[in-house]
Formats: sequence, structure tokens, C-alpha cells
Amino acid sequence: MFHLKSLIRTEVAGAGDPDAASELATLDGEIDRIALAAFDIFAQCREQVYQLRVEEVKRRVAWVIDKLNQSGEEPEA
Repeated sequence: MFHLKSLIRTEVAGAGDPDAASELATLDGEIDRIALAAFDIFAQCREQVYQLRVEEVKRRVAWVIDKLNQSGEEPEA
């Protein structure tokens, strides 16, 4: 996302538009806003994956304990 800024500046610099500076500043702000939103989405997805892993481990441990209880053995600490 942040490379987009330099790519746009390279293209606009060739056009020679004197009003481009204020428009570029606005565009930079929008790119930053979008990048932060993308990072927030990434962080939420990462948290969901973490929670899924935790739930899977809990499910596996419960299954093992259940099997041990059915066989009459005591789980070791």
C-alpha cells in the first residue's frame, strides 16, 4: 500500500501540475487510512485464527480426557 504513494508521485511529477501538491497530500492521507483499515482487518483475522487454535486444542484435550475416563485410567499430571 505504501509503495503506491511513491508510484503516484512518480507519475504526477511527470505531469508538471502545480496544484498536485495539495491533492497528493489528500491522497496520501487516504492511502494511510486505507492501510490502517487493512491492518485492523488483518489483526482481527489473526485473532480469530488464534481463537480457533485455542478451541481446537481444548477440544482435543477434552477428547483425550474423555477417552482416558472411558478406559478407567487416571491421567497423569
